[in-house]
Amino acid sequence: MLEHYTTAIVLATEPRGEIDAAVTLYTKDFGKLTAKAKSIRKITSKLAGHLVPGNVVRVRLIEHGDGNGFQVLDALSEKPKANLGDLLRFLNFLNKVTPAALPDLSLWYEADHVLREGDFGVESYRRMLRDLGFLTDSPVCDDCGSKRVAYFLTGDVIFLCADSLRKLNISENDVVSI
Repeated sequence: MLEHYTTAIVLATEPRGEIDAAVTLYTKDFGKLTAKAKSIRKITSKLAGHLVPGNVVRVRLIEHGDGNGFQVLDALSEKPKANLGDLLRFLNFLNKVTPAALPDLSLWYEADHVLREGDFGVESYRRMLRDLGFLTDSPVCDDCGSKRVAYFLTGDVIFLCADSLRKLNISENDVVSI
């Protein structure tokens, strides 16, 4: 078993069994990964308060040599500076657009800055989309071809103008303004 220390952003947690959970992390050293958190749902868990979506955590992971992935051993967190709506939209965006197990330091530093400073503005999303290779210098609407792109639909990885967003009846909660 290999032990790793890294900084991560908690993207999501999902119950596994009665007391365990799978925690999705975007890490500085490994990119996006899912790790098992044993006994996190017990009332006496020391990890539960730290592995909350949106927290930036300093985490100790064990990598199992048998191919069973990672397990979280310890975590120490910082609370984000954000209102809940902006935070959830950002975590959803980051979870959907980042590939698994592909570290990207430029993207990591941008995401870390967004959370630590609460900077959920249009330019932050634009920089992250450029880092990921989705955004070119002159994007066009994937529906009508307009050059007045205003939104990015994370689930489908498409760019839309305001007219197409209304025409397709897509809620502004499902897109990111760029």
